[in-house]
Amino acid sequence: MLGDRVGNAQFDVLLRRESIQRHFFVCGTTGSGKSYAVGVLAEELVRQHLPVIFIDTQDEYSEMVRALGGQVVASQ
Repeated sequence: MLGDRVGNAQFDVLLRRESIQRHFFVCGTTGSGKSYAVGVLAEELVRQHLPVIFIDTQDEYSEMVRALGGQVVASQ
């Protein structure tokens, strides 16, 4: 799920390819689901053969990057 919903409304969120070929900025409070949402977006981008680059100062995504066939580069 991306975002919140009001009441019991159920719906799918569809991101068109042309919409997701841009930069993303994800923000929110602690515990609001940012990391989960970014993971879902990254999986979808990879599924559609679009490039993904993480600047991950907390090392949250290394395992997922490797699982999706990516390369982790760490600065020294």
